[in-house]
Amino acid sequence: MRFLHTSDLHLGKILHNTSLLDIQAKALAQITDILRDRDIDGLIIAGDLYDRSIPPEDAVTLLNSFLDKVCRGMGIPTFIIAGNHDSGERLGFAASLLSGNGLHMAGPLQESVTPFQLEKGGEIVDIFLIPFANPRLVAHKFGLDTISHESALETLISQANANRTEGRPAVVVAHCFVSGGESSDSERTLSVGGSEEVPASLFAGFEYTALGHLHAPQNRGDRIRYSGSLLKYSFSEVNHHKGVSIVDIAPDGQIEIEHIAIEPARDLREIKGKFDQLMRDGVTDPHAEDFLRICLTDEQSIPNAMARLQTIYPNALELNDVVVRDSEAGAGKEIAAIEQQTPMEAFTEFYEKVYERPLEEESRKYMAEIIEEAMSEDQL
Repeated sequence: MRFLHTSDLHLGKILHNTSLLDIQAKALAQITDILRDRDIDGLIIAGDLYDRSIPPEDAVTLLNSFLDKVCRGMGIPTFIIAGNHDSGERLGFAASLLSGNGLHMAGPLQESVTPFQLEKGGEIVDIFLIPFANPRLVAHKFGLDTISHESALETLISQANANRTEGRPAVVVAHCFVSGGESSDSERTLSVGGSEEVPASLFAGFEYTALGHLHAPQNRGDRIRYSGSLLKYSFSEVNHHKGVSIVDIAPDGQIEIEHIAIEPARDLREIKGKFDQLMRDGVTDPHAEDFLRICLTDEQSIPNAMARLQTIYPNALELNDVVVRDSEAGAGKEIAAIEQQTPMEAFTEFYEKVYERPLEEESRKYMAEIIEEAMSEDQL
């Protein structure tokens, strides 16, 4: 049995006031191609389909189109859970009706965790869907005294284990933070206060655990994996290699996992160098329209640097002056030099750097009068 595991689509994501929907649509088209070309039997999406609980209409349209193509157009059963960014109630609406078309959703928390079946050629794999649920909700629903993420998930996993069929491979799908995982800036915390981490040992005994929430593709054990997010959603993810996981499960429970890269239509990158060199390089850079954080290493501040860089790199989103930010020694020298200047000298230097022209004599005289008046008041 072969299925594709993905998660954290975050459809409708806005990055620095820029919609990523067109880029997300092209990434989903790549997943469709992989489903077709790799003879996939089932699709798993481990939460955070949307970036917020009330998604924009065009994000809903995109997801509906994708799922219709996969489930009805390609006949591939699809298994989905709600993540902490999703509204479980919205995702779970009409779930029983959609299940008849091969779309199996776990939105709001149910009374028990029972499996769906993925079947092919007489083989059956049980798939347990555990949507993200606030520990307080789990505690209330099942009468627990404790409300930690660990105890809540342990309760749901124990229900799944109780409903397993002996001798049949089983997959569990969850949205959580497994201890020791690599996190990034774009992941919303699962709780306010307390520990949100859970031990990997909770998933012992399952042939495969398909996880969502952490955006870096990573294993938390031989059979426990985060597929990672669909795309890079913050500059803390620039070194991530985004993609999907293809998982083969044999009848005896042996598994093979393969990472397949997703190539973004527009990448999220960081470039670093001196201003003039970056301006020259950008003219011939075939990826100059990527989303960029630009780090300047010039020893002096560059006037209007961002606006000038955006004429070459139109999607530059952040600008950092590495020398000013990181070099304490350099900053100390600049401060010392300024302290040795008269107020008029300091203002003249500032003016000429900003406006890139000499301070006119009339303006110089006017500023000198203001400085003299201010210094006289200080001496009173």
